[in-house]
Amino acid sequence: MQLSNQAVHHADRSTSSVMSMIAIPLLLVSDIVLGYGVSLRQIIGVGVLVVVLGVAIFRGEFSMKGMKYVISANLVSIATIIVFKYSTTHYASTEMMNLLISCGKSFLLFVIVCRTK
Repeated sequence: MQLSNQAVHHADRSTSSVMSMIAIPLLLVSDIVLGYGVSLRQIIGVGVLVVVLGVAIFRGEFSMKGMKYVISANLVSIATIIVFKYSTTHYASTEMMNLLISCGKSFLLFVIVCRTK
């Protein structure tokens, strides 16, 4: 939540909007890694999206201001979606979900404490 707030605060609207589309290719890659069925149309569509994003980035179509916050917020949201999707697909129990969430929060707290010292 804090990363998303910082991304909205520091990044331009165009940067935040365009870079939020990075989540789509990363989710497709995670689906392939986890073994979910992916059609050729989906791969082609995401390929076109990646090419358009690449062209826009290299041509300097939008500002890079606040980019690290936008990318960090996207990676955290993608990780959350992947964990939820994996656990619901593999019929994880409520206890397992709570354990995963607790481990994730503990790791995040550890990182925050290490960065503030």
